[in-house]
Amino acid sequence: MARWERLCTTAHLAALGLWAGVLAMTAAAAAVTFPTLKTIDPLVPSLDAGSRPHWMYVGGRIVANVFLISHAAQAVCAVLALASVVCLVRSRKPGAPRRLPATLYCTSCAAGLLGVYLLWLWPRMRTNLHTYWSQLSIGAVDRARAAQAAFDADHPRASTLLQILLVIVLAALITGAWRATRPGPKA
Repeated sequence: MARWERLCTTAHLAALGLWAGVLAMTAAAAAVTFPTLKTIDPLVPSLDAGSRPHWMYVGGRIVANVFLISHAAQAVCAVLALASVVCLVRSRKPGAPRRLPATLYCTSCAAGLLGVYLLWLWPRMRTNLHTYWSQLSIGAVDRARAAQAAFDADHPRASTLLQILLVIVLAALITGAWRATRPGPKA
């Protein structure tokens, strides 16, 4: 395997591994934050007491920042993973065994699914989340609850999409590692 091919393979596997880790830790952060805050049941003095429970407000403020960082990291990982696998595909020698299609397919599907999430679903959820926060902060509890309901309606779809994304990223990682460790010519 040529040096540049080793570099592209390493970049591809590292990007996919980081991407999977970011997805898993983002889910873990949400899974730990919300139940913990629900148990603590904080009271935010600046919010209307009738808007309780405040644990969802506090948890959302924290986890929204985790998701923002996660989205940026995932976008970087997706670009690196896609660019490195495309580099490997383009460098394939004529007549060489075709060992990249599964890796290319999985990486492309993962990048596409991330794009759907980041460009379609998350902006709407983020708007509803910010509306919830702003309405709650001015005491407009009914409007805040309507925004929360809109966010909650999208949440199962987003959770499922991100779980599927994790499975596809792991599939890309496994197929890429399988390709890299298989004996014989790699391209």
